[in-house]
Amino acid sequence: MELRKLIYLISFAYGALGIPNDLDKSVVEKKDLMPSTTSGKTSSVLREILNQESLVRFSMVQKIQKLVMDVIDNTDNVQIVKKRLQEVIKNLQSLESKEQGLEIENYNFSQKLIALNEAMTINKNMSIGETQNITQLIAELKSKTDDFDQRLQNLESNSGSFFVSVNETLEDMRRNQKTNNMQLLKIFSQLPKECTPGKFGANCNRDCGHCNDAAPCDFVYGTCSRGCSKGWTGIICTEQCPSGKYGDRCSETCGHCSGDVACDFINGTCPEGCLPGWGGYLCKAYPTDCLDIMDKGQRLSGIYRIHPLNNSIYKEVLCDMHTMGGGWTVFQKRLDGSVSFSRDWTEYQRGFGNVSTEYWLGNDAMHALTVNLSSLYVKLRHTNGSHYFQYYSDFRISGADDDYRLHLGSYSNGTAGEQLSYNNDQTFKTPDHSPPIRCFRSYTDGGWWFDDCHWAYLNGVYGSGKWVNPWDGTIKSGTSFGSSQMMTRRQR
Repeated sequence: MELRKLIYLISFAYGALGIPNDLDKSVVEKKDLMPSTTSGKTSSVLREILNQESLVRFSMVQKIQKLVMDVIDNTDNVQIVKKRLQEVIKNLQSLESKEQGLEIENYNFSQKLIALNEAMTINKNMSIGETQNITQLIAELKSKTDDFDQRLQNLESNSGSFFVSVNETLEDMRRNQKTNNMQLLKIFSQLPKECTPGKFGANCNRDCGHCNDAAPCDFVYGTCSRGCSKGWTGIICTEQCPSGKYGDRCSETCGHCSGDVACDFINGTCPEGCLPGWGGYLCKAYPTDCLDIMDKGQRLSGIYRIHPLNNSIYKEVLCDMHTMGGGWTVFQKRLDGSVSFSRDWTEYQRGFGNVSTEYWLGNDAMHALTVNLSSLYVKLRHTNGSHYFQYYSDFRISGADDDYRLHLGSYSNGTAGEQLSYNNDQTFKTPDHSPPIRCFRSYTDGGWWFDDCHWAYLNGVYGSGKWVNPWDGTIKSGTSFGSSQMMTRRQR
């Protein structure tokens, strides 16, 4: 707005009225103008100018303040700042339009001043009071217009500085955004691309571990969403189960494998077979007898552990792996008289002795060994060095509820004779449990399947002459008894 034109017209009015043009004089405070026709019009125009200036200034200050706050609050959003700048530009364009309106009003006001000057020239008789009022009005108007012009100049200057600052800020933001974009691109470039199944890592150059169900691993970290397959563990399923473990999550314990090699870490099988006394696919099955042990590859006669009751309780026994194909479990052994066989019912029921020398396996175990159809083999040795044997194809011992009754089949073969057949179908007896009536007191003190008496009895007092008929017809007295073994083998 060309405010200097307004100042020029005001100076012309000063000169026409003969009032000194004191531009440096302090402006007096604004007072209400006299309600005369001329002064009233001037006052109306002045108020309109001042109101326009005030509204424009107030609106622009608000807009600029809002823009500054938006720049501060939206440093990461360039689009919002650009939108705000567009709004400010529109406001400045509106201000320019208003300035043009003010120029028109100023022109009209100048015409009024010219008319006033002409009227004053014609009418020389204006009162001193009217002249003073007009003079005061012109001085105040000049002061206001000067002030308005100065503030507009300041506003234009401040707006220019502000826009320079905003442009610099936007440039900084663009540079920062470019830098950030480059950094993001660098980060994204370092992230691994989606690898082909079975690969993972930054360059897709690492192999997935052993994921369950052959599922592909995570292409970034290599983890298996469905866990590891059997036999594998670790964060990425690349570690075998530790020694002695196998299976899903390495939660299974290996069986009783022979040799120095542990079981297969996937399926638990023993590559070198089972330890003596153990069987089954995983060497976890309790061997119930010597035939089990032989079936697992043991071919040497000796002492082994069996679980005749099919539980965790084992018994050490002598296994004969040679006689008639092997697999015989020895349940009675006499050798040198080092173990007394003069025992009560409970001891014969549980078993006693030393497997290395002399022992009785126990009636409970003997019942368990012969639940399935089994055979009996008896070995005898005379003190003169003679050896005898007797084989019974069918052999079984009843349970405790039937006092461990003896059951023998009809077929028998051997060199010792069938003397034990006399005791067939007899219950087991001890001195404290159902002793035989006729002959027990005279020459028996151990346990056996007695009738009233016997023709075979292998548990007498070793070396004693009172021990009659250890095996009648072959060994008639305890003094001629050298050794014996009674053993059983289940039939296949």
